[in-house]
Order: sequence, then C-alpha cells, then structure tokens
Amino acid sequence: EKALIDAKAASSDVAYLRNALASDTTVITGGVVLSSFIGVKDSLNAVKAAINASSDVAGFNDSTHGRLMIAAGITDLTTATTTAATRIFEDGTIVTSRLFASDGGTIGGFVIGTTNIHNGMSAFADNNDGVYLGTDGIGLGGGKFRVSAAGALYSVSGLIGSFHIGQTSLYNGMTSLDDTTNDGVYIGTDGIALGKGAFKVTAAGALNSTSGTIGGFKINNNYLGNKNTDYLESPGTALYKGKLELYSYNLAVSGAYDKKITLDATSRYSTLVSIYDDSNASDLMSLENAYAYGNAIYCKAGQFAGLRPAITSQYSGTLSDLSNIIIAENSNTSTLNLPSSPKVGQMYVIFHTTSNTLNINGNGKSIKRLVASGLTTVTSTTSGTVEVVVCNYSGSYWYLTYIKVS
Repeated sequence: EKALIDAKAASSDVAYLRNALASDTTVITGGVVLSSFIGVKDSLNAVKAAINASSDVAGFNDSTHGRLMIAAGITDLTTATTTAATRIFEDGTIVTSRLFASDGGTIGGFVIGTTNIHNGMSAFADNNDGVYLGTDGIGLGGGKFRVSAAGALYSVSGLIGSFHIGQTSLYNGMTSLDDTTNDGVYIGTDGIALGKGAFKVTAAGALNSTSGTIGGFKINNNYLGNKNTDYLESPGTALYKGKLELYSYNLAVSGAYDKKITLDATSRYSTLVSIYDDSNASDLMSLENAYAYGNAIYCKAGQFAGLRPAITSQYSGTLSDLSNIIIAENSNTSTLNLPSSPKVGQMYVIFHTTSNTLNINGNGKSIKRLVASGLTTVTSTTSGTVEVVVCNYSGSYWYLTYIKVS
C-alpha cells in the first residue's frame, strides 16, 4: 500500500513539473546542460531536491525572497518554498533546519570551532575585542560583557533594569558613594549609599545615617537615643554631639520625666554633669566647669559621706594644689609656702606637731588673722601642744585660723 502511495506521489511530481514547464526547453551541447529546472528523484521517482531558475513552478516562488533557486529535503513540490528542509533563494536568503560547519571553517568573519563560533575573541575569557559564543558562555567587547554557562553575568557598563553598571559599582540615581545631589542608591567596592547619602556605609565599615533606628535607639541628624519626645513610656537615653542624657519616666504626664542626668562637654562654660529634678525645675546636684567664683560641685540637699581629704607630710617648700591636710613635723625652724596662684575656696589644714618654729608664707598673697591683716608670713610655735592652722583663700586674702590642741 505504501509503495502505491509513493508511486502515486512520484507520478504527481512528474505531472506537476511537466505541466509547469511545458514551454521550457533543455539544451545539451558538448559538456554543457542548460535547463530551467533540474530535479533529483529517489528510487520511487519522488523529487527530493532541485535546482531551479524558472518562475513557472508555483511551489518555487516566494513573494518576499523571489525564486527558490536550490531546495533539498523536499516533501511537497507545491509548498517547497516553505517546507523544504534547506532553501536558497535568489536574493541570497538561506533557510535551513540544520547547519554543520567543520572545525576551522568560517561563516563571514566568524570562525567555526568544535564548541564555539567566534570573531576577534577566540576564547570566553579573551581580552581581544570581538564576540565569542560557545558552550562555556558568551563574551563581547574583549570580555567587557560576559555570561558564563552557569549564568554568571559580568559587565563594566550598561543597564540592568534602571541600574547603571560601572567598573566597580552598580547605581541608580546616585553616581558615587559621596553623591549628595542625586537621590537613589549606590553599591560599590568603596561602600553603599542611599537617599543622597542620608544612609552610607563605607568599605571600612564607617556608618552614617540621618534617621532610623539601631535596635530601640532612634537616629536623626544630631541625636541618637530611645527617648520618645511625645511620651516617655520607659527610661530613655539621648546621645548628642558631646552630650549624653539619661531619663527616668513619668507615666502620668505625656512627655514628662522625673529625673534627668546630663553629661555635657559641648561648651567651655557648661555644666559638665547635672542631675535635674523636673518636678522642681532645678538641679539636685551638678558638677560645673567653674571659673572665677562659680561652684565646682553643687548639691541641693543631703550630705557628703565617706569624704577623705588627701593627707601629706610636709614642713617646707610649696604646698601642692592637690594637698589638703598637712602634717608638719619639722625638726628645726622651717618655712612652708602656700601656693602662689590659689583658687577661690582653696583650703589647707596644717597640723604643726613640734615645738620648732614653722613659718607659713603667703607666697605673694596677703594673709589675714583675727589679730592682724596684711601679713606676708605668720609663725606657728607649740609648747607641748599641737597647733592646727586652717588656711582659706577668699580670692584676695589667705584667712588663717589657729587652734591649740593640748
């Protein structure tokens, strides 16, 4: 049955061609054969390939490419322009379902390899300008653009969506790590930045952020803390440039707090440490950066417990600013100099424990006693007793008080 069908198809091919080429002629002269159509038939006389120059065979004319000049793998003569496996048209167009070129051959400027086709570039990682298509990947422009067989993409310029590709960066809007003009995002080997640099992390790990949170701590341009300015629901902390605030809280009052401890180094004349009572709007205690007659330490109430002034054994030379209680055990007449540049409120308590004369010199500052003023030197002598000399500086004078202890 199949043989009958094939024979019928073959006879149909012959009839189709005889009818289409009825007016054409074939010229055979010497070794030359000239014809408008030459077909190649199989054992059943079915045409499987053809060379054509005629416009009269309908199945060999295409409205776009013109006459089908060479056809192979023909299954139907009437539709050869669209169904033949390989087709070459008169305008040079080649259509084929399979192409094989031997290793080392070329197609145009492209060299055919066993596993690749290339022009200029001869390998996937070649830095020569050109193009490479192989089983290991695709490369263009001397390796400026590459996609490996595993899907890894490399490019030194261009776009991925709306992101620009640079040699060492990927960015959208912002063009560098330090760009503060353009809004966007920047990712590079030197760091990451967002929103005109409002958030930035350098390659060295330095973080800059003008807002947001770290854990429960809020960030703004000059503040880091968990203090809620609208309502303090828990103890808060606020860190400014050179200033730290610690808050207790008052749940009964929105935005209020019971106590606030402040450490402030922002001004030469500011309070260094403050414990502030919001209910009384005053400091409970403060440590001042005191000048002139200012208070170095202020305490609104209570007592100082465990105070231990420094004790020094000395009966000659100049007293140190760091000394407070002086034990003077001189074996002969001696002179003890008070500081030449004392501060207001500076005080010494001198215990003179021997019967030898101890001269106390104002060292350029006048001395006042109950019985005399304008003195430069006073003398302490004992006779089997201990004499206590209390020296207080007022800013103008050293005030000395003597106490005899038997």
